[in-house]
This record gives sequence, structure tokens and C-alpha cells, in this order.
Amino acid sequence: MTSAGPRVRMVAAAVFRTGAGGMDDLLVIDRAGAAQLPAGSVEDGEATDDAALRAVTQQTGLAVELRTLISTVDEVAGGEQRRRWIYILDAEEGGSAEWTHGDAHCRWIAYATAELDEASQPWLDLVRADLP
Repeated sequence: MTSAGPRVRMVAAAVFRTGAGGMDDLLVIDRAGAAQLPAGSVEDGEATDDAALRAVTQQTGLAVELRTLISTVDEVAGGEQRRRWIYILDAEEGGSAEWTHGDAHCRWIAYATAELDEASQPWLDLVRADLP
């Protein structure tokens, strides 16, 4: 990729419930009928790991903890160069299987069989390549 202009810094997070379920449950947000991973922009002066934690909490209301950074990818969307950091985060076991937070419908799905919207699926594929 050429560096024709500044990259917009973005994050995405694969959030798993910790506890007895291990990595069985993956958090998704349903928007416009499509399941997506939580994602967002990195604010000026903000560390990318802090941005990932903030984005998930703002979008879902969940308290999450950082597990690891698994990949950084360069993307182009709408003619805009982006660099996206993809994290794995943990959320506590318990709570509802589905809930609404703001305009987002949030739910836990089976990680092993998860299929996401066209934008999120490549990020999930990176997670699956890194994790058993």
C-alpha cells in the first residue's frame, strides 16, 4: 500500500466470555441485520489498546479486559487509508445472552460456527488463524 495520505487508526475486537465456557462464546453486534465485531476509531493521543476497550464498552455496555493484540492490517474504505489493530478481549461470564445498548443489539454466539458481515469476517478469520 502506498502512503498517499495519513492513515486513519481503527480497532476491532473479538470479545470472548471467560469462565466455564472458555472461548465458546463470541460477542457480536447486530446492525442492519448483519452480525459484526465491535469496532471503532482511535482518538487523537489514545493508545490503540485503550481504544479497543473503550469502543467495546461504549457499544455494548460490557466491562472488558485486554487479552492480546493479534494483528494489524492496512485497509482502504471509501478511498480512505486505514490501519486497524485487531484485539482479543475478555468479558466476565454471566449476564444475558442478548441485550440492547443504545442502538446496538448485542448477543453471544458460538465462536466455532460464527459467520459475520463482509467487513468483520476477515478480522474473525485472523483471530481463528491465531487461536485454536
